[in-house]
Amino acid sequence: MTISQLIKLFSRKLSSSRFDVQVGQIVCWVFAIFVMLIGITKVSRMGLSEAQLIFGILLVVVLTLQMIILGMILPMVDYVCQKQKENP
Repeated sequence: MTISQLIKLFSRKLSSSRFDVQVGQIVCWVFAIFVMLIGITKVSRMGLSEAQLIFGILLVVVLTLQMIILGMILPMVDYVCQKQKENP
């Protein structure tokens, strides 16, 4: 197999961008829920002082919010990419 054949093989589109966005959103939101549940559980079981506990919970909440925001931004990124392809 030559390099040009490999490039053609890897440049093939396997699914639509809309499907990719929806899968990405679901993964982000499920991961956010998973991080929130596991993170709070693990942090609360550790023998921490009040300040350490607050910072631990705060970090878990921040990571959860980042994943939720990423899931919300994905459709906007896809829309902008499609518009840029239409009007280069």
